[in-house]
Amino acid sequence: MNRKNELAGVSILNILFVFYRNKFQFTEFHKSDKNVKIKRGTSTVLLSISLLMLVIVPLLK
Repeated sequence: MNRKNELAGVSILNILFVFYRNKFQFTEFHKSDKNVKIKRGTSTVLLSISLLMLVIVPLLK
């Protein structure tokens, strides 16, 4: 597997992780006290890094 695919895969997994922790985790039937959202600043940083990685992928050789 080449570096472009790995970088894109990591960024997509990171985006899915943030969406799961902030949205999908609370729409399921199982409710728990352990369900905690990621802080807004952390979510913003993670999503920004992921989107930047997705933009950089086509520019790599």
